[in-house]
Amino acid sequence: MNRFSRLFATSALALAACGAASATPIAAGGTVTAAPITPGSLTFVGGTSQANVPTAFTSQAPAGMSSTFSGNYIENVFRDSSNTLCATAGQCLTFIIQVNNSSSSTDAIERVSTGPFTSMFTYNVGYNSSNGGIAPTTITDTAGTIAFNFTNAIGKGASSDYLLIQTSATNFTAGNLSFQDNQTATVAGFIPSVAVTPEPSSLVLLGTGFIGAATTMLRRRKLTA
Repeated sequence: MNRFSRLFATSALALAACGAASATPIAAGGTVTAAPITPGSLTFVGGTSQANVPTAFTSQAPAGMSSTFSGNYIENVFRDSSNTLCATAGQCLTFIIQVNNSSSSTDAIERVSTGPFTSMFTYNVGYNSSNGGIAPTTITDTAGTIAFNFTNAIGKGASSDYLLIQTSATNFTAGNLSFQDNQTATVAGFIPSVAVTPEPSSLVLLGTGFIGAATTMLRRRKLTA
C-alpha cells in the first residue's frame, strides 16, 4: 500500500480527530478563502472505493508541451453527523476528495475541480489537514463547478489535503472530477442529486397494472377449479 492509500485509509478516524470545524458557505459565482473544516461521524454511502483503493489518472499534454502529471485519487461520499444543511440531521452528504501527484510527474497540480453542482442545494466547503498534505488557498464556484485552487501547487510525490464539500443533498449521482495545471486530467466523480419521485400518472398506471394482473390470476384459478 503506498503513502497515499495509507493516508486515506485512516480518513474517517483522522478527520474526526482533527481541529475545530469552520464551515464556509459558498454560493454560485462565489470565491472564498479556503479554511479548515472537520466533519463529525462519517458513514460511507458510496464513492470510488469503500476499501480506499485509489484510482489512477494521467493528464494529456497540449500540443507543443511535454510536461505531464499522473497520480491517483479517491472521492468518497459520506453521511456526516456534523453536516446540518439538510432537513434531516445525520442524512446530509459530504463529499471528500484527495489527490496524489506521482513522483514520476513532470508537472504540478494547481487546481482540483468537480461538478456540475446545481444551485438547488446549499454547500459548505473547506479542507482537512489531518493527513499533512497541501492545502488549497481559495475555493470558487463557477457555473456549478466547485474548484479548489492551490497557490502552493501539489508537486510530484505530494498529496492534497482532504478536500470537503458539505451539501444539503441526501442523494448523489455520477459527475466529473478534474485535475489541472498546464493540462487537464478528467475522471469519474460524484455530485449531489435529487431522489426521483414517480409522477401521479405513473403511480395510477402502476396500480392499474397490479389490479389487472390480480384479476387475470383469479380468472385462471376459477377455470382450473
